[in-house]
Amino acid sequence: MRRTGAGFAFLLVMMLVVGCGGDEQFGELSGTITYDGKAIENGAITFYPEHGPTAGSIITEGRYSTKVSLGPAKVMISSSKVVGEKKVYNTPDSPAMPLTAEALPAKYNTATELRQDITPGKQTKDFNLAK
Repeated sequence: MRRTGAGFAFLLVMMLVVGCGGDEQFGELSGTITYDGKAIENGAITFYPEHGPTAGSIITEGRYSTKVSLGPAKVMISSSKVVGEKKVYNTPDSPAMPLTAEALPAKYNTATELRQDITPGKQTKDFNLAK
């Protein structure tokens, strides 16, 4: 769970950095993300342009929206799933916290095969991911 939380924190910081950019040109991407035909309820999408800062967005109810530097970019998509729970303290009455793991195959995140050419202006890019 710490890795997932740290990833989301990094993503939020990077979105703020991109938002503070000067006169760079960006493409405005938005769309839906599905996995095996179902909308990804929550997660993150991150774009790594060859030239320009990293950008990304939180995925909520299968939708995302972000500004990305122009040109070719690597795309990483992640989502977590609850795989169990762990007690916060080693006591009988301790509250439990969920344990999470990556819900998508590595080919969409840590070993991503996804690429996107970012062009100027608003554009829709849907990602229909399969097992």
